[in-house]
Amino acid sequence: MIQILDKYGNTSTDDGRVIILDANGNVKKITSGGGGSPTGPAGGDLSGTYPNPLVVWANGQPTYDLVYYPLTSNPAGYLTSSALTPYLTTAAAALTYYPIPTGTTAQYIDGTGAFQTFPTITSGTVTSVAALTLGTTGTDLTSTVANPTTTPVITLNVPDASATSRGALTSTDWNTFNNKQNASSRRNANNSTNNNINYCGYAPVGSAESATVWTITRLTISASGAITVGTATNVAWTNRESVIYI
Repeated sequence: MIQILDKYGNTSTDDGRVIILDANGNVKKITSGGGGSPTGPAGGDLSGTYPNPLVVWANGQPTYDLVYYPLTSNPAGYLTSSALTPYLTTAAAALTYYPIPTGTTAQYIDGTGAFQTFPTITSGTVTSVAALTLGTTGTDLTSTVANPTTTPVITLNVPDASATSRGALTSTDWNTFNNKQNASSRRNANNSTNNNINYCGYAPVGSAESATVWTITRLTISASGAITVGTATNVAWTNRESVIYI
C-alpha cells in the first residue's frame, strides 16, 4: 500500500483516489475512487450477485415460455443434448432438452412466439351470368357497364358503318357492294365495215384480247333507228365480228 504524507502529517493510500496538494505541500482535495467491479445483487436479465452474475432470459422467464426437460424424460420433438453440445459452453446446459415449436401448415408464429392460425380466405360464387348486350349508339365502337357493383349489364355499341361512323357493315350495304361489277379489262369498237354495229366487251383484268374469256355485247342500229342487242360469252375479243350473238 502506498501512502502520501504531507508536512502536516496527512496521509492517503493508493486506492484509486487522486490527491491534490497546494504549493506548500498541503492536501487541498482528495477525489473519490472510481472503476473496479460492481458488487451486490444483479437485476434485469441477470440473476445472482456480482462479480459473477448469471444470465436469465426475458427477465426471469425462458424465451417464448419454453420449458426445459431433463435428459431422462426425453420427450418427442425436442433437440437432443448431442445436437446442442457443439453450440453450448457449459456442461449443465448440455443436460437439457430445448423444445422445437410444432404447428400445422395453417399456422404461423407471431411476434410473441405464439402460434396463430391463418385467416380463412373465402371464395365467391357466380350466381348468374348475363349475356352481352349489343347496341348501335355512337359513331365508334364503345362499351358501357350498368350496375357494376350489383347485377352488371355490359353493352357493346357497334354502330352501322358509314362515311362518318366506324362500325358494322349492314346487309343492305353488303348487297350493294356485292352487286358491283368486278374490275375488268374493257374494250369498245365499231364494226370494221359497218359503223352502225358497235361492240362493248369486258374480261378479267389483264386478259389477252385473244383469250376466250370475254363477254361481248353487240349493238346494231338499223336504218330506221331500231337497236338490236346481242351478247356472246367466253369468246375472244379478236373474234368479235365472227362469233354468234344471242
